[in-house]
Amino acid sequence: YSFNRFVGKYSGGDDTLSYNLIFTGIAAKNDYPFGFTLPTTPQFYGRDEVTSGASCEGAGEICADGSLGNGTSLFGFLTPEVGPALKVQGINNLSSVGNDNYMTKLTYKPSVSNKLTLRLNQQNTLFGDRSPGYYDYNLCGFFGGPATAPNGTYNFDRFLPLDRAGREQRCPVQTYLPVTASSNVTPLPFTYDATYNGRSFPTGQSYPTAEQAQGDDSFFRRRNTSSQEASLVWDWDVSKDISVTSYVSYFRSALSFFRPSPYFYNSNALGGVEANGTTASGVGELAISPVLRPFVEGQRIEAQSATDFVISPGQRLSVGVNFVQDQLAYRENVRRGGVTVSSFGRIFATSRIAAFLVDDISFSDFFKANVGLRYTYSDQYGSLLTPAVGVRFNVADNLSFRSNYSQVFNAPSLVNLFVAPGTYGQNQGTPNPNLQPERGITFDLGVDYSPIRNFSFKLTYFSTYIDNQFQARTFINPLFTPGNTDQSQILSQQINLGSRRGNGIEFGADWQVTDQWRTRIVWTNVDARPYGNYSDDIDSSTYPNFKEFQDYNIPYNSLITAVTYANKGFTATLLGRYDDGKFRFRGDASTRVPAWFTLDLNAEIPMSPGFTFTFSAQNLTDTQYEYLDANPAPGATFRLGGRFEYGG
Repeated sequence: YSFNRFVGKYSGGDDTLSYNLIFTGIAAKNDYPFGFTLPTTPQFYGRDEVTSGASCEGAGEICADGSLGNGTSLFGFLTPEVGPALKVQGINNLSSVGNDNYMTKLTYKPSVSNKLTLRLNQQNTLFGDRSPGYYDYNLCGFFGGPATAPNGTYNFDRFLPLDRAGREQRCPVQTYLPVTASSNVTPLPFTYDATYNGRSFPTGQSYPTAEQAQGDDSFFRRRNTSSQEASLVWDWDVSKDISVTSYVSYFRSALSFFRPSPYFYNSNALGGVEANGTTASGVGELAISPVLRPFVEGQRIEAQSATDFVISPGQRLSVGVNFVQDQLAYRENVRRGGVTVSSFGRIFATSRIAAFLVDDISFSDFFKANVGLRYTYSDQYGSLLTPAVGVRFNVADNLSFRSNYSQVFNAPSLVNLFVAPGTYGQNQGTPNPNLQPERGITFDLGVDYSPIRNFSFKLTYFSTYIDNQFQARTFINPLFTPGNTDQSQILSQQINLGSRRGNGIEFGADWQVTDQWRTRIVWTNVDARPYGNYSDDIDSSTYPNFKEFQDYNIPYNSLITAVTYANKGFTATLLGRYDDGKFRFRGDASTRVPAWFTLDLNAEIPMSPGFTFTFSAQNLTDTQYEYLDANPAPGATFRLGGRFEYGG
């Protein structure tokens, strides 16, 4: 599927000065066929359907009980009933990617006790954004929170199904809409029911009659990224018992966005031929305005120094200090009267400093321990103290028990410290000052055992509890006025909400059957879900928050198996992967992503001392599956390659 990867390495030097240069290039059109099944589909009222049985008369009137006056058009609104399952398939030919990466490493040893290491990295990437897919959230979830109008759906404060009298109904179980050009461009309700030249299809259902499932909620926005990294590390052996490691690093990432224009659609979503006249393409053409934020730049400066003391043959103490500063800058297009008139830059920054110590103690061959303590102060959220401890008991040469415990935190990113416009914005510059770090406790218990010389396994139980979980709150902009294109109707804000727990078991086994044959298996069972005293109701501004549902990115069970043969430079690995399915984005137990199993074959064949032939066959069974919810994976993929080596 037009995938190409190139890697080049060159290294040399001596004990005093050495260098390593690496280039990696990737180019892929990603034009692979895909297929997946949506469990249910939304249904919309047709062009001629109007309210009946309401408690008052007058089309467009809102009655006291929330119904709409008899004769009010229902065209394009959701019905309470859901439709059947739908097979969605096509060719993904819009999500291309190109990447170049250049890395340089220089190592200088002026003396036996000193070493300086300089690393430089430059990466450039071009992405085609998000396609194909479907709206993997219930159509009812466009807007959260209680309505500010007597009938919020009809006034677009939110979008719920309406009964025949126009009264709002609760959400039906999971309705999924394939993302098409028209489903993106249509302002609510979904009032499109024909191709651009007038060929009819069911309301709101342009796939597959008129359009493929290749729409994009960013109007096929493309991204250019450029990042630079530089770090200098100094290793100093002060004495045989004292060593110091210090480093300073700089990271910069620039991100620019652009949209091709016009945007093509094939429906009467914005009026058909009669409204717009003919076009050169024969379908609808929509002029797309520039992105709200065409350029974003992030920078990070980090410095650390740590000293290791060998206190005794069985004890090593490390103490150190760490400083991090993050900065975010962006350019924003300002819109007045629906016209982009200027742009300006904003800069935001935050920093934190931490002091830490780690004490590794070996009491005996039987018992070893590790104790750590970290104090962090941030100009954003104050101070935190996080301890950690780990122990290991070597009961016998082939049997060990281990355990780890630590308190953890996850600091908000700079992006999360500001209110965002829409559901995919960066930050709007409106402060979000009350966001606190996620804090929690994580621990694990495990055993390592080798019953025979060439066979070993590891078994681990792990558990993590997080409080102040980050959750997006989506709400109607209180300053929004209908018809004002200078404002975003929807705002998104990260808040601290409830808690989250994750518990699981991981089992891994390695068996060296012979000198040439080796097998490996890893099985993981995870139960990860949010919980706490908060609501997961449609009237909540944080709907959906998946309370008490498994994380939609994590399967309950996953399994990886590998069989490898290696002999005289020839290697071949047969890799099997099993995923027992995930919940879809909405966390509805009735609509899970189906389980899948794939087989991959990877091989390296030496053809001469300087050339190795490489081969891989991924997804040998050509399984059509979703790797994640709304992310259809490619079918069978075959790749050929070669590795040339010259020099000593």
